[in-house]
Amino acid sequence: MPGNSYITVDITPPDTTGKSITVDGRHMTNASEINACPITVDITPPDTTGTSITVDGRHMTNASQINAVDITPPDTTSRSITVDGRHMTNASEINACWTGVFEDPESGIDYYEWGVGSKAGQDDVISFYFSSQDCASSAEDSTLELDNGHSYFISVKSFNKAGLMTLASSWAYVFDMSAPVSGHVYDGIKDTSPSDIDYQTDMSSISVHWEGFHDPHTVIKNFFVHIGTCSGCSNVMEQQYIGAHSEFTLSHIHLISGETYFSTVTACNTANLCSSVTSDGVVIDNSPPAVGIVQDGTTDDDIEYQSVRNVISAKWFGFTDAQSGIDHFVVRAGSSPGTSDIITQTKLPLTDIFLMTDIQLPLEKRIYITIRAYNKVGLFSEATSNGFQIDLSGPVIIQRPSLSHDLGSAIDGSVQVRSTLRIKWNVEDEQSFIERQYLSMGTHIGGEFNMTSTQLTGITTEYTLTGLDLHDGGIYIIKLIVCNGAKICVETDSDNILVDTSPPLAGMFAISTYHAAELERHTADWMTWSDYRLNMSWLGFSDIHSEIGSYHVSVGSEFMANDLNKVPGTPIMFTHNASGIQYKDEGPLQYFTVSTQKLTNFADIFVSVWAVNQVGLWSRMIHSQFQLIPGGFLDLIRRCSARSCIGHCVCSPRNSHCALNGDACNDISKVNTNTLLEVVDITDLTSTTQTKFTPSNTNLAAKWKISKNQGLQPQWYEWSVGLASMEIPEGVINSFTDPVWHHVGRSMEAVYSLPRGKNLKETVSYSVFVRVWYDKNTYAIFKSPGITVLSKQVPVNDLQGAAVVEKVPGFWKNDVDFIKAGILFTVSWENVFLSIPNSIEQFNLYLSSFPGGSDLHFVDVNIPSSSFGFNISRLMMKPGVRYYSNIVVSTLSGLRTTVSSDGITVDMAAPVTGLVYDGIGLHDNAYQNKSEIVSGNWHGFLDTESGLSKYHWCVGTKQSDDHCNVLSWKNVGMHTYVSKQLTTEIENGHTVYSKVYAVDSVGHMSPIIISSGVTIDTSPPVPISFNHSSNNLVQNPSFEETNGCFLDFSNISSKLLCTTDACLKPSSWHVNKEDCTVVIRSDVDTAYDGRSFCFVHGTIKQNISGLIPGEVYRLTFVAGHSPISDSAVQNIEGVVNFGDNQHIFLIFTKDQTHGVISPEVIWHKHSFYFKAKAEIVEAVLGSSDKNTGLLIDDVVIEQVLPLDSGSKVHVTTVVLHQWSSIHASWLFEDTESPIVQYLWAVGYTEGSTEIQGFTSVGVNTFGFNYNVTLVHSTTIYVTVIAVNAAGLSTKLHSIDVLVGLTPPEIFYVNDGTGSDIDGQVSHTISANWNVVDEESGIEYCEWAAGLQQFGNEVFEFTKTADVLKATSTMDRDKVFNKKIYLTIRCRNMAGLYTTACSDGIVISDQSPSARNAELEVLPQSITEYQQGNGHQASKTSVKMKWSGFSDPFGIMSFIVKFDGMDTDITTTIINVNKGISYLSLFGLKLSNDRYTTTVNAVNAMYLRSTDVTTNLTIQNSAPGLTGADASVTRKENKITVNWKDCFSYQGRMVFEISIGTTIGGADIIQWQETLNDFIEVEVPEKFKDDSDVKLFFYIRAIGESGENTSLNANTVL
Repeated sequence: MPGNSYITVDITPPDTTGKSITVDGRHMTNASEINACPITVDITPPDTTGTSITVDGRHMTNASQINAVDITPPDTTSRSITVDGRHMTNASEINACWTGVFEDPESGIDYYEWGVGSKAGQDDVISFYFSSQDCASSAEDSTLELDNGHSYFISVKSFNKAGLMTLASSWAYVFDMSAPVSGHVYDGIKDTSPSDIDYQTDMSSISVHWEGFHDPHTVIKNFFVHIGTCSGCSNVMEQQYIGAHSEFTLSHIHLISGETYFSTVTACNTANLCSSVTSDGVVIDNSPPAVGIVQDGTTDDDIEYQSVRNVISAKWFGFTDAQSGIDHFVVRAGSSPGTSDIITQTKLPLTDIFLMTDIQLPLEKRIYITIRAYNKVGLFSEATSNGFQIDLSGPVIIQRPSLSHDLGSAIDGSVQVRSTLRIKWNVEDEQSFIERQYLSMGTHIGGEFNMTSTQLTGITTEYTLTGLDLHDGGIYIIKLIVCNGAKICVETDSDNILVDTSPPLAGMFAISTYHAAELERHTADWMTWSDYRLNMSWLGFSDIHSEIGSYHVSVGSEFMANDLNKVPGTPIMFTHNASGIQYKDEGPLQYFTVSTQKLTNFADIFVSVWAVNQVGLWSRMIHSQFQLIPGGFLDLIRRCSARSCIGHCVCSPRNSHCALNGDACNDISKVNTNTLLEVVDITDLTSTTQTKFTPSNTNLAAKWKISKNQGLQPQWYEWSVGLASMEIPEGVINSFTDPVWHHVGRSMEAVYSLPRGKNLKETVSYSVFVRVWYDKNTYAIFKSPGITVLSKQVPVNDLQGAAVVEKVPGFWKNDVDFIKAGILFTVSWENVFLSIPNSIEQFNLYLSSFPGGSDLHFVDVNIPSSSFGFNISRLMMKPGVRYYSNIVVSTLSGLRTTVSSDGITVDMAAPVTGLVYDGIGLHDNAYQNKSEIVSGNWHGFLDTESGLSKYHWCVGTKQSDDHCNVLSWKNVGMHTYVSKQLTTEIENGHTVYSKVYAVDSVGHMSPIIISSGVTIDTSPPVPISFNHSSNNLVQNPSFEETNGCFLDFSNISSKLLCTTDACLKPSSWHVNKEDCTVVIRSDVDTAYDGRSFCFVHGTIKQNISGLIPGEVYRLTFVAGHSPISDSAVQNIEGVVNFGDNQHIFLIFTKDQTHGVISPEVIWHKHSFYFKAKAEIVEAVLGSSDKNTGLLIDDVVIEQVLPLDSGSKVHVTTVVLHQWSSIHASWLFEDTESPIVQYLWAVGYTEGSTEIQGFTSVGVNTFGFNYNVTLVHSTTIYVTVIAVNAAGLSTKLHSIDVLVGLTPPEIFYVNDGTGSDIDGQVSHTISANWNVVDEESGIEYCEWAAGLQQFGNEVFEFTKTADVLKATSTMDRDKVFNKKIYLTIRCRNMAGLYTTACSDGIVISDQSPSARNAELEVLPQSITEYQQGNGHQASKTSVKMKWSGFSDPFGIMSFIVKFDGMDTDITTTIINVNKGISYLSLFGLKLSNDRYTTTVNAVNAMYLRSTDVTTNLTIQNSAPGLTGADASVTRKENKITVNWKDCFSYQGRMVFEISIGTTIGGADIIQWQETLNDFIEVEVPEKFKDDSDVKLFFYIRAIGESGENTSLNANTVL
């Protein structure tokens, strides 16, 4: 302590010269000559205690048992009690370490006890538990009641071997076993609507943002994102560090259209507990929906016409979107394609049908409906219907259905054929044309027949019903329904149609008979004759189906002759009289008068009668011979003979012959010289033209005529039917049951209907045979050419490829569905019909907008049956309307078949364009690393009409249609991806574009679509050397400016830190009202930069301007723990924002004490890199801890500047206490393609990963690892891999980085340029120091000057040009008369700091003051008496002391001068005691003389005070005795002793008196001193009355040097 220090000064010279004085190892100059004998100077005060034991020159107290005594407990160091990690994360087991926390150099540490409590020093959670080690684990105990978010303290008792204990507690550790609370993850860009997208069009980037993640106990320190094609997968992007911001975009990737991508966000708190949430996925869809087809109307087929005005409807199909699906439709309608003048755009739900009522549609205008389909990503495509028109009127019936006379009809309204009916009609509709017809047949009489309706084409006006089995006698009605294109139908029917295929039954003449039955058929006055007439009667002719209509009568003079008819050769017809007299059941008698030729010349006549029914069929002819009885009676010849060689006669039974007369028959069919006949087959009973085909398979008919008159004339005819291939009638009539031949007399026609159930064979030819008799023995057989049965419509070939098709000449396709407008095309029907040769009569061609119609075009010529195609050109066809080619084939039998093509449409629209990608994958390449290959792929090209037929592709370096300098146009067919090897490589960095156009089937070309281009990049990223500019863009970066106030660091408290005083807020920074933010100032080395720093509990913000968008900037700052005692939490975290980038930074785990850079605050430096997105960006710094703020200082934002050479990877390690981290930054350049990812790793060799594996940081140009343990003196390397968008990568290694866990060592700091000085007059201050860091070296040093140790009041820290010295000239007024302390702070390459301070230097020109100084020579008696009055007896030593010198900056030393007659000594004495200084001079040889001592005080500026002087007289002789005796007298009770003149002495003497009752005793007075030469003594009370007491007197004369002489005397009282 001051005043009690013991310093020995030994001025014994080291050699014989004696020129130096050594003071505690310091050399001082002795200005005087020193005697050759050794002189020892001792400036220690005399030892007055007498308790010191000297052992070998050492002072020790209580020398006994010195090794066994330890009276102090263990000491604590600056080390901390720690747990694994930043928090307690295990409720059942807690691991703690207190290595190096305690030390005990005396007895050593014996054992520990440790526990866990809710407060420091307590063990209410885990009771104190013994441990012999400095690390321990609690026993696994699941019953520990630790609450998440609460803080707990670990307390350790350390016992030394003396049993003394010291307690130390950790800072508070937060317990957290819970991962962050999961939030919500949304696909898409933040702050857009909707917040979560399910679909997107962007193919090169994917965005995700999230919210709601929070942790109620600890801080979420960072987020990680990985992306994949399944929930939780990472096959697209491995997990990547994002920082603390809540959004992320992955760019320059190749996404697949139609694929679903899921983003997983993982939030990790500072306890390293994580929770993950995956988005619901986003589907990539960059193409609009596939264009569909819109049909007018809601029926199955597209309508061309509509019959109502107040309804509009449509249906559609084909709108699909395989990627995102259809979201909704929008409909509009107008009078031209795509317009909306009828219906404005109207949104529809997800449907495929549209119906709107209460609308008035225009007439005589075509109406078009447009449907627009939107997919779920918002892209759309649309299609327009081909339109329709309104037709409010129905078809017009021009001719009702009726029988056609050309097929088996002899009488109107009747038909003789039961299997076939041919109907004709005529209808028209000029607006919407006839679309379809329905034909049906019903019965009016003779029912049991109803034919289902047959749908007919609109062009049909005649139809043959075949395959019927009509009832004889039935009356049928044909019903016809005709519908136009507007679906308006009208109905009509025919008149009654009578059907009868059976001829009438033949009767007999009503004439008297001799039959035993007495039939009595004869009627009076009938069956008579006269000259020119016959009165004939008959009965029995009947027809139950169609009744008898008439009778035909022929009269001749010979067998079967008709020469007696009134008109020879012409039968006479009589109408059936149904009202005649009924004769029993044989019907009414018929009475007719037949006019004839004159009969009187004939004895016999031959009469033929046959009946004709209502349909014109003839009954069998009855032919009888009558004898003309004079008087007018007719007598029937009942006995007759054969009239021909085969037995024809007039009296045989029906279907029988008379007995042959033996005449031979002469068949002259082959050689006939007689009259020849021509027999023709007919279906039209009114025609005589040969018909080759018949649609009936139940009926044959023929007529014949004389083709050549020669020889004999025909006498009568017989007919029969049979196969045309036979010479005689065979194959039709069953000769066993029915007569083969039927005679018709002289009639020349025949009709034969097959019995019901029998049919003619299809496609078989049949003939009618006619046997003509020239006389009774001569005949010839003639037959018709034959008629082929075609009762079925022409078969249509159903084999594949047989169809009515439209062809374009020269086009490869056999059947086109689309053509260009006005182009020539051919309708072909080759191989469509399977008809027998020569059976087709003709073809007719119609074109219509619906199958079977003719609303477009009618080819007004009959196309020959030999043709199978027809050219069509220059038709005005509406675009989008499908037109059908309708071929009507007519057989020679009159049957018609209509076959329609699949339609043809005029395609006037070019193909819809799609998207063109670069590359041949499923995605679009923006970059590629091959220069000799070009490739492209495309999709979305579409043509809903004629369809696509091919693509054309070229490649060029410009985005113009005609620029194909890399690869000329190539027809690639229908390939949608293609690659080509080039012969000439593309230059690196050039961008090439794929260009594609599609061609549809009719030749329309789409517009050329150009890809976005692919840039050729064959070079990997290039690492760039870089450094950082010195231009800090932050205003008030170290918080030196406020609104006028500062909070003093020495006066902080939690209350003051949260003041609302705006005066304490930092300038240029925005502070939220609810946050605690104050600027703190310290005059010592507390701030990292300058004198001030900021406490932030919340955030501070500043808009940083002057940024260059796209440039990289570094943001650095330092942060520290809050210094208030209330802040007991061991770990805190902060947040930094730069624009939309956010990171959490961790501050080192707080150690037991603070004091590396300064005694108060330890600063932790952080670095982050950002790319500026705008010229002004907001920077945010703050705390993330809920309860504790943090300190921030030295915020620097500076641009990263590329250099031509230098470091390419900057590596920084931060080591604070037991905590370490590593930071790296880098810079790469790639002018061709962007860099899409950086990965970095840390290891002990280049490229190795022992410390950290390769970790992706996205496109951040920096990385940091707060969770790393670095080993002192090891060399580490950072490896960075940069990957560009072309897939090329570059690996870069840092230089070797030596890990130093120890800060630099500063051995000393000297004021001045050399050895340390303590003062100076000049205001130019200098310092020099010695700093060493053998591991990593010194990076830089900085110095500051203050008015106190580690102070900075004079100037703040400034980097020094030299790491060992610095000089600066100061403002004299600022430093004059002040003591300046210089603080040196040095940083090593590992980022660790050491701070040291000088002992101060005074700047002043004032000398020390001696105004109150005192100098005294200390008594140094050789006797027990002190010397005095400047005298001493010793001639070998002098002791002196002085005090009272003053100097405001302290006395550095004293200059002491001692001189006299034979001595002159000058020496410098360091001012050690600060109060009183002592000096002892030993080994002197002084004379009895007077000596002078002078002392000057010297301050730090080496300025001397004025002299302070005292004198010393050396006198070593005692007073002498003169021989005189002392006198003793008593007066009453007083005794007077007088020794005047008893002693002789030159100086002043002091006398010491002792009086006792015995010799040497002093029981009366002891050692009484006086300057007088006498003394009066009071007689003691006990001796006042005793006269025998003898008193002894002792008188000692003491000289000024302490020398003395004694004198004795005695007396009796």
